[in-house]
Amino acid sequence: MRALILVIGMMIAIPGFGFSYTIKMTEAEIQQKISAAMPLQKKQLFLTVVLSDPVVELRESDNKITLFLNVEAKAPGGLKGSGRGKLAGTIRYEKETGSFFLADPVLEALEIDRISGKLNRELAKVVQVLMVSALEKQAIYRLREDDFKHKMARSMLDSVTVQNRQLLIKLKAFG
Repeated sequence: MRALILVIGMMIAIPGFGFSYTIKMTEAEIQQKISAAMPLQKKQLFLTVVLSDPVVELRESDNKITLFLNVEAKAPGGLKGSGRGKLAGTIRYEKETGSFFLADPVLEALEIDRISGKLNRELAKVVQVLMVSALEKQAIYRLREDDFKHKMARSMLDSVTVQNRQLLIKLKAFG
């Protein structure tokens, strides 16, 4: 028993010593989680935006998740358009719930059919706000309560990176 206590004490006392655990998520797994939450509908004053059919791409070059989404926009007076949007963001971890979210999402592209020029640019600003508010609260992944390693590592996020079309969530228990 003393030996076990000594080993645990050394693991805590010696910086950099400890165990780490990496959760690997493929684009397909993230796609499945995000698709399950779709369609998302958000209303703001005069505009209703519906997001659907996400396509997930993990970008290793800048460590981001990109979402390609169908976007449908409706406004009073019969103004209606649909098209495609591209949104990219990093990952934010919320320790209290053990959840990962899309952080700092930016609308990189938006094309809505039958709406052009200045109106499309104005619509893009509103869609950016609506997309961000709809997606920032939607967890991409949650550490499981029924998994011992997940439970132990919930408060020990070390890093989140993109490699080989996978999201690598490294959790470090000590060090």
